[in-house]
Amino acid sequence: MITSLPGAPKGSKGISLFIVPKFHVGEDGSLGERNSVVCGSIEQKMGLHASPTCEMNFDGARAYLLEPENRGLNYMFTFMNAMRLGTSAQGVLHSKLALQKSQQYTRERLQMRAPPE
Repeated sequence: MITSLPGAPKGSKGISLFIVPKFHVGEDGSLGERNSVVCGSIEQKMGLHASPTCEMNFDGARAYLLEPENRGLNYMFTFMNAMRLGTSAQGVLHSKLALQKSQQYTRERLQMRAPPE
């Protein structure tokens, strides 16, 4: 979750980054009660298939500040760039696998049958 803290600078310079766990964690590491964060709805836009975007409701949820205050936008772009690199690497790997499979198929494929005797 990205939001501004009270007294933060106005605009994008005042954005901070928080993490909101699904469950509270006890001192011993055990899972406690459920945090009050819920998915309100999943976006259904025309032409946007398998999109992981949704509306999240954080009413009364407990959140924890990540990294220094007012640096949330910097970290958000770091996360976004890492995801872009991961997605592009996955695309390269899928195309490499497709090439390997097609090359194997062409090597094993029989073009014609032998003429009948």
